[in-house]
Amino acid sequence: MPDGNKIITLIDQFNEVPKRENITHNADGEKYTLYSLRRFYAVQMLRHGKVNVFDIARNMGTRVLIIESYYGKHATAQELATKVGG
Repeated sequence: MPDGNKIITLIDQFNEVPKRENITHNADGEKYTLYSLRRFYAVQMLRHGKVNVFDIARNMGTRVLIIESYYGKHATAQELATKVGG
């Protein structure tokens, strides 16, 4: 760790980065967690259309239905319509 202390867990490492950058909480006041990174990845991939939902699900080790139900609401209807329409 930057202060010389021994790393105990992955969460210790994770918590240090947002603390160092002074971004420990989101706009709603919720503390960032390791799960925040998973959510950020899924939402960004859906929003920007970098890969299709099948690849996102495979990469995250889950089913397309889970990606759609948990993260799909963050992709706008216009973006989804554009992807479907080609």
